[in-house]
Amino acid sequence: MIIEAMHSRMPARSRRWARSIGLVIGFVCLVGHALPGLAQGGTSSPAQPAANPSIAAGAPSAEARFSDLSEITSDNVVGLRLAFAFRTGSPRGHAGEPRAVGSTLLVLTPFPHTLLALDLDPASLGRVTWSYRPAPDGRAHGLATAGAVGAGPTLAGGRVYLNTLDGRTIALDAGTGQVAWDTLTADLANGETLTTAPLVANGRVLVGNSGDDFGARGWIAALDADTGREVWRRHSTGPDEEVGIGAGFRPLHPGERGRDLGVHSWPLSGWRHGGGSVSGPLLHDARLGLVLGGTGRPAPGNPEQRPGRNRWTSGLFARNPETGALRWFVGINAHDPFGFGAIAANLLIDRD
Repeated sequence: MIIEAMHSRMPARSRRWARSIGLVIGFVCLVGHALPGLAQGGTSSPAQPAANPSIAAGAPSAEARFSDLSEITSDNVVGLRLAFAFRTGSPRGHAGEPRAVGSTLLVLTPFPHTLLALDLDPASLGRVTWSYRPAPDGRAHGLATAGAVGAGPTLAGGRVYLNTLDGRTIALDAGTGQVAWDTLTADLANGETLTTAPLVANGRVLVGNSGDDFGARGWIAALDADTGREVWRRHSTGPDEEVGIGAGFRPLHPGERGRDLGVHSWPLSGWRHGGGSVSGPLLHDARLGLVLGGTGRPAPGNPEQRPGRNRWTSGLFARNPETGALRWFVGINAHDPFGFGAIAANLLIDRD
């Protein structure tokens, strides 16, 4: 029994959710010990050859951040019990959220990453059904200013998508762990890393870079979900064409209307290494057909070295996921002398 005092009284859907909670608790508390038999190198290591049909068909959206399950309440939560604990073998902080779907839990460890598929079936609880570890580029360690964390996998259309700290975006079959494609998205030589999870929307895998501390120019890119081919890339600074500003751009403030403000609001060529990473969580509003997120602080950190309003950093944006065209932008911290940025997680709400 996974949640000992409550398991027998819960329907199957809620039992799967409860199993995930039990494992997450153990996972958070008991990291830092070696896991024997972990797959090494850029290959998958399946514990069983057959695909897991319960997850091959797809998974719920990872961006909902809400569950409508109601069987666990304030009255019966006292009956929850730890079912099992799993040791990932990594001593670093585990910032990414595990993803539960069907009878499988997917866990991404910090860099050098390993993606683990754990069985949640009571008969084989906690067994590693497959694991995948891409061959790491050690240069990424020197760029991990916030720790070599991983932001967790994304599930969509029977595939698992993940970003690696050393700049790769990878798609795997959710049932077997076999690699569908592997694309080098970020350039370590430019100070770029990938620290957030990809977002899948409209057949695109959307990826944003990190690297404000190293003056990396911020960008968001879209890859074809089937092939990994880059479809478009838009920057947070620079000429309108590279930012994605065209006839459909509708800025909120009159001061944000003008030609190539992503160049003219910077000293000389400062926009070329001006920060503005897209390293926070991305959101997709399917009704409006927009991808929304924030841009990071401008670089360098010393504001006296970058006079001007430093557009389009430290603000919120909305883009067309098909083309990357910027629909609107709201500056939060113009010039941002204190380096606040605008990459914190946002929520989509309906308000009358």
